[in-house]
Amino acid sequence: MAPEPKRNGLSPLKKLMNTKMPLNSSNHLVGLSRPVGRCIAKTKVGALLLSAAAMIAPLAASAQSATTWGPATTISADSDVYTNGNPLYAYAGGITAGTTNVFGVSFTAGTGYAAWGNVAFTSGFSGSSATAFGPAAAPFNGLTNTYQTILRGGAYGGVVVGTVTLKGLTPSHDYAVQIWVNDTRANSHTEVTSGNAVTLTYNNYGSLGGVGQYSVGTFTASSTNQAFTLTPSAAGSVQLNAISVRDEGAPVRTWVGTGGTLWGTASDWSPAVVPFPGDSVVFNAASTANLATMLDAAYTVGALTLSNAPAAVSVGPDTFTLAVNSGINLLGTSDRLTINDALVLSASQTWTNNGILSISNTISSTSPVTLTLAGTGVVSLSSPATYTNNTVINGGTLALTGAGTLAGTNITMAGGAVLDVSAASPTFALSGHVLSNSSGGAVINGTTDSTSGPISMQYDLDLIHI
Repeated sequence: MAPEPKRNGLSPLKKLMNTKMPLNSSNHLVGLSRPVGRCIAKTKVGALLLSAAAMIAPLAASAQSATTWGPATTISADSDVYTNGNPLYAYAGGITAGTTNVFGVSFTAGTGYAAWGNVAFTSGFSGSSATAFGPAAAPFNGLTNTYQTILRGGAYGGVVVGTVTLKGLTPSHDYAVQIWVNDTRANSHTEVTSGNAVTLTYNNYGSLGGVGQYSVGTFTASSTNQAFTLTPSAAGSVQLNAISVRDEGAPVRTWVGTGGTLWGTASDWSPAVVPFPGDSVVFNAASTANLATMLDAAYTVGALTLSNAPAAVSVGPDTFTLAVNSGINLLGTSDRLTINDALVLSASQTWTNNGILSISNTISSTSPVTLTLAGTGVVSLSSPATYTNNTVINGGTLALTGAGTLAGTNITMAGGAVLDVSAASPTFALSGHVLSNSSGGAVINGTTDSTSGPISMQYDLDLIHI
């Protein structure tokens, strides 16, 4: 049987020394809670509260978004481990070296009480043990050996608030954080608090060999760090056995337009949050109002997508730029999008377009990129595109009208793709770059100035109409 870990400060063990309670009968428990106003909902002796305003909620100085915690769930099997999204990091206090894999998630040794890799215990934690919380008794010993390993140890403190800070995050990404608390020594049950609280127990059975609980919280990172606090009740002690953080990617913001036309109005979006840099933006059947949208600042989006929007959508004109990281997509044949603001390609990307995409302002890039066009629709450019490197037309039509040019890129066309320069003014010129086809059947409509750059056709010339 593992001994009771020594704890700094006014620990429950010191308070109970004169009761002659066996050292293996520690009854501290753990829980998750949110306060109502400034008051924490009452729990039984031994509860640890994880709260959303003073506890889980953003620390005042950091202006971070809140973490929303799911229900307390009793530990039962490897499948408890949350696997959505991409693994960022996972640590466990019961691992002394190397890694332990549970349900496909690799947990790294969490040693000490100052930090476990990218998880910092920035206050309140004062000790650690690799074995104290997992005596070999049922039902705990019915878990797999690997699951027992990550639960048998942990970091702990006294009757003080413990602060846990997650590091290495990408701002604007959605994250899931799963925490476990477990002490298989005899403990009493905890009481679930009221309000938005979630309470976890160290030992949900209240007897030797009982198991604790876990909870999964979600948040959108507003910086590279996210902090939450663990607050024990009067006779409890702060503790964390294991933690896993997973990146669920850039969130999607769907335009609903109920607040007006400005992108900076939260009520125009579902969920009601103005897009963070890197968020993907969607217009779909829920986008029922104010589709002639306007930017109120420069925005960077992941992808901009129309999926059977109920009417034509436009962005601008205004004085701001729209940067796109991963593409513009018009999925429905009836989708219509006009971008009247300056467009910046942040990286190489594919535009899948089955509708009509009209870009009336410039397209630029901060470094050489490849823009690939796919789908069956029409992309129309009526202003100079100054991005450099390559344009690949794998499907549909790229139409250059008016002042629309592609002077800075080589152009490659697949079979069936169309480059329409019939409405370009002046005559379309390659300006020293290469126009080529990757398969037969590519079509050029209109007149080109072939003296300005080479036309290198790899397939039958009679399929190209100049």
